[in-house]
Amino acid sequence: MLKRSPPTIKGCTPKALLVGLLGALCIGLGSTYNDMIVKGSGLAVWNLTPAATFLFFVLVIFLNPLLKRLHPHLPLQRGELAVAFFLILLANTLSSRGLPAQLLPVITGAYYYATPENGWAEIVQPYMPDWPVPQNRDAIWGFYEGDPTGSVPWAIWAAPLLYWAIFGLALFLAMVCLMVIVRRQWVEHERLAYPMVQLPLALIADDRQRLGPMSDNYSRWGMNFKMTEMQAAFGLAQLRTLRGRTRRFGEMCRMYRDLLGDSVGFDDIDPRWYVDVFTPHAGHVRD
Repeated sequence: MLKRSPPTIKGCTPKALLVGLLGALCIGLGSTYNDMIVKGSGLAVWNLTPAATFLFFVLVIFLNPLLKRLHPHLPLQRGELAVAFFLILLANTLSSRGLPAQLLPVITGAYYYATPENGWAEIVQPYMPDWPVPQNRDAIWGFYEGDPTGSVPWAIWAAPLLYWAIFGLALFLAMVCLMVIVRRQWVEHERLAYPMVQLPLALIADDRQRLGPMSDNYSRWGMNFKMTEMQAAFGLAQLRTLRGRTRRFGEMCRMYRDLLGDSVGFDDIDPRWYVDVFTPHAGHVRD
C-alpha cells in the first residue's frame, strides 16, 4: 500500500511577501501618523506588538476567508501566513519608537542643541562623519521647529536616511541570524514558551485545532492570561502611586510653562498629558 506523502507547506511565496509588505507599509504609515499627528497610544512599541497583532488578526479572521470565497487558491496557507506575520512584525520593530524615534534626535541633536556653554561645536561635531547627518542647518532646525513652508526637504534627508536604513536592515538581519543559531537550544532543549507568539500560532493553526468552544481555547485567545506574583505586586504598587504621579505631572507642567513661557512651546501643553522628562532636573531649573 502506497504511503500518502504529506502536503507541501508553502512559505516564502510572492503572495506571502506581497501581503507582508503591504502590512508593513500600513504599520509604517499608521504608526507614524498616530505618533506625530494624533499623539495616541503607541501602535508599534518595541517588544509590544499591538499594531502587528491587530493586522494579523484582521488578515486571518476576515481577509483570508474572504479570499477563499472568491477563489480556492487565493487565501494564504499556514506557512505563507507565518512569513507575512514575520514581515509585519519586523516593520513593527523598525518603525516609530522602535528605531527612528530614537535615531533621528541622536544624529541631529549634536547640532541643534549645541550652545557656546556646552561647547558641542568644538567637542562633538568635529568627530561626527558627514554621511549620517543632513548637511544643511535649515533642514536640521526644521526637523525640530517645523519648516515655514510645511514641506520636508527630502533631497537633503534622502542620503542619510538611506545609509541608516541599510544599517537598520543589516542589524535586524544579524539578530535574525543569532536567533537561528540559538533556536535549537532555546526551542528544543530549554523549551521556552515564547508567549508573545502564542496568539499568532493559534490563529494559523488548522481548523481542527482552532475551532471549538471558546471555553476550550482560553489560552489561545488570550482569555487565560495569568500574571506572576511579582508582576501583580509591581502593578499594585504602580496603581497606588498613579494619582500622585498624575498630580505631580500637572505641577511640573505648570512650573515649566511659567518659567519657560513661549520660548520652547510649553504654553500650549495640556498639564494632563505632560510627560515628566524634565522632572529629575526640576531643582536645577528652579534654582
